[in-house]
Amino acid sequence: MKFLKAVLISVYVILLLLVLLPRLDNYWGRSQHARVFEELVEDPTKDPAEDPAEDPAEDDLIDRAEDIGGRGALKVTLLWNFSADLDLHVIEPNGTEIYFRNKKDIETGGYLDVDNMDGGRGSAENIYWENPPAGEYMVEVEYYKAKENVVRKGPCQVVVFKGNEEPVVYNLEMKTVGQRELVARIEIE
Repeated sequence: MKFLKAVLISVYVILLLLVLLPRLDNYWGRSQHARVFEELVEDPTKDPAEDPAEDPAEDDLIDRAEDIGGRGALKVTLLWNFSADLDLHVIEPNGTEIYFRNKKDIETGGYLDVDNMDGGRGSAENIYWENPPAGEYMVEVEYYKAKENVVRKGPCQVVVFKGNEEPVVYNLEMKTVGQRELVARIEIE
């Protein structure tokens, strides 16, 4: 009986691979199949369409962030590639916090114009000011919610564009729901 059970399980695994791998072929090509299979065996909850371990080059991150959402004298963009709802928060000098529950500050002109709630490859959030008031801005990232049965942690980047200065990229790892990290303090004169 044990032998029959083992044979049935083996046949099931082979059939599963025969169905799964050709579908992934359209996405990655055949050279990636072995890696995908190994990752699925190591962590069956991992979504093979996402690979947060591969961080794009800094210039690519800056270019990508530049194209997302509005622009102004101060622009803060959050980027990530795994299935989680991360939230960008900026606390302004007047104490107002701009984030998904308070998207716009009429007094300062700060505006959250891109709010991603699903996560996945190419996720982003963006807050910008055309003419930000002087003072200190605190940039934070919160791990708000995770999707079921997929990668639940990974790297993210915050790109800060300030006036005519070179953009600055901050890298951090988000690991658990509820985690909130202070990323940067930005001084506007």
